[in-house]
Parts: sequence; structure tokens; C-alpha cells
Amino acid sequence: MKASSAHRLLPFKRFGEAATFDLEVEVSCQCGRCVVIDGMAPAFRDRRIMGTRFRCTTMLPHSVACAGSPSIYIGKRGRWGMTMAEHSRAIRSRQAAPPIDAKPGTFASIVTRCEVAFLYDRDCVPTYTIDMIEFDEPPWNRFLDKPWGRFICPGCGQTLDMHVSHGPGMPGTERFNEVAQAAHGPSATSPGDGRPR
Repeated sequence: MKASSAHRLLPFKRFGEAATFDLEVEVSCQCGRCVVIDGMAPAFRDRRIMGTRFRCTTMLPHSVACAGSPSIYIGKRGRWGMTMAEHSRAIRSRQAAPPIDAKPGTFASIVTRCEVAFLYDRDCVPTYTIDMIEFDEPPWNRFLDKPWGRFICPGCGQTLDMHVSHGPGMPGTERFNEVAQAAHGPSATSPGDGRPR
């Protein structure tokens, strides 16, 4: 797909804004500790997600504090364990009636292929990932009729990398496995949860 030169700001930048769209912000450290931030808590509601630094205080063996620099993952509440195939089925179900009018080269064309997207920012401190974006849901559906382009981080001002899942028929992908299972019965393989860890 050819990308447009248009750059778009993310549709949220504060913890409270993310929470209103039912998005969770998870802070995850390399030591294995994960904490979900309550975006509506007074201490976080009006703070920017991008650029808010966290320091891990987990006590490691021998009474040494971790002091790591955690990364941030943003995703829809209750969907962390869903596979890409399950996300695709959810999009297909919503688009069954009425389907959206998708012009080629727009974000809506991603929806018509029942694909999900990931956004990655490796320039911000801390780094963050926005998981399993379904562009037919708020807050992303405001871009449906817009030409496909890059998003800009409201923290560092750099463009985010975007990866869109492959469509059905691409060997080695969960959606290929889903189509193959529908045609030939269950497979012995079990797909993962799709989280980029």
C-alpha cells in the first residue's frame, strides 16, 4: 500500500483521554513487572502518556532494586489476550451490516480487509507501542475517510512506525491459519496473543 505524505496527530495524548476511549496504559519492565495505570486517577488523568517516565522499583534477588526503564503498551481494555484472527473476526462482525464505504488508499481500506495495526515509537522516552488497533472503533474511526499516512507522536514530535497485519492467504500468518482451519478443520498449532514483546 502506498502511504500518503499526510501526517496525523494521535487522537489522544493524556492518560485520561485514553481512558475515555477504554484504552489501558500498561507499564512493563524487562524484569517482568507489569502495572496498568488508572488513567482517571487524579495523579494521572491530566498527564501526558508520551514522555512520562517511570522507574521500576521491583526488588531483585540479593535485595537489589531493579531501577529499570519500563516501556509502555497501550491497548483496548480486556483485549490483551486476543489473537489477530479474533480481532479480524470482530471487525468482520461489525462490518457485516452496514459495511463502511472505503475508498482506496484510506484508513477505511484497512478495515475492509479486516486488518489490525500496530504503532511503534522508539524515539520517545519511554518507548511505547499501541497494540491491535481496529480502525473502525473510536478513537481511530475519525480517520476512516482520510488518506493513509503516518502518525506523529505528541511527545517527541517524530513519526511513528506503523505495521498492518497481512491479509488472508499469506502463509505463516494467523489469518492464513484461520482460513486454512476453516477449510480443512482445526490445526495442531495454537496462535499466540499477538503482543509485540
